Amino acid sequence: MSAACSLGGESAPVVQQPAGQQQVAPTPTPTPTPLASEPTPTPTPTPSPLTGRAEAEGIVLRQITACATALGSGGESATAVRIFFDSSYDALTRSWAIQAITTDFAVTLGTWRVDDGGAGVALPRDYAAQQIALGRFTCAYPTVLLDGEPAPPLFADPVTGGSGAAITYASLAALRVWSSIYSCSQDYPSLDSFIGLQDVGGVWLVEGRTDDTSYGLWEVDAATGAVGARDERAQAVEAACGAAPVALIAEQAAVRVWVAVYDCCTPPPSLDNFTATRENTSRWVVEGRGADALNNPVLYGLWLVHTNTGDVSPLDANARATCILSCFQPFQ
Repeated sequence: MSAACSLGGESAPVVQQPAGQQQVAPTPTPTPTPLASEPTPTPTPTPSPLTGRAEAEGIVLRQITACATALGSGGESATAVRIFFDSSYDALTRSWAIQAITTDFAVTLGTWRVDDGGAGVALPRDYAAQQIALGRFTCAYPTVLLDGEPAPPLFADPVTGGSGAAITYASLAALRVWSSIYSCSQDYPSLDSFIGLQDVGGVWLVEGRTDDTSYGLWEVDAATGAVGARDERAQAVEAACGAAPVALIAEQAAVRVWVAVYDCCTPPPSLDNFTATRENTSRWVVEGRGADALNNPVLYGLWLVHTNTGDVSPLDANARATCILSCFQPFQ
């Protein structure tokens, strides 16, 4: 009898493959071949202007300093209004476009072009800049301002005192017509129903129209602001204004006072500053009240507006002081 010997204790078990079965090796996972990436284009560097922003704005400042000083002081002192510049650089034309505006966004002193690396000259690009560049007029604060759109200065002849143009924007011409017929129109049109057309021969054309109503074609003298009917529909509206009661609702009474005192206030008030209260069937009491930048109260007076005639009469000291001024413009 033979004996089997083991070293170090029990022998390891032997695993036998079943007869006729072979061991299968695992299939390796294929590694994807990376695609060649497109080369990243190198951006073309934007050329830096030879004339910097501060230098370009300084060139414009030299052009507008005299106008800005007269605008802020009425020509009696050397204190200029505060202005800021809205500037952008065009790499294609290699030039700066610079608009000079008062910090309250009320008045524009023009849009100018300054060529990069040029002779240090600011070239005018709109009406206000052209008038300032001519140097033939002195600047005065505009008599009419619009919400959201800075107005150009009034340009007066330093010798005769004559104004350049009283109505310099199409939107100002539209305001003239709207305020003239608003209070006697039965449907109380909104300002955006009136569109001014380009000044031709010193006269603006203004059309009043909504989807269902025509207010006619009007003309506004650019020098004087006088409003006249241009077609039959405008003539009919004008005639109705002369015959109908003109202050039937509170807003009509408020508009009449607002338009009358508008040119006498700096800065001009908004329509929201005027509130009308009916005193009796024949007249309204209208109070004008607002606030300045420091929230201090500003009083535009207490007024009477007659329902049938639209006449505006002062009730308190503020109103009496305003109505004797040449800037006071009641409806005629």
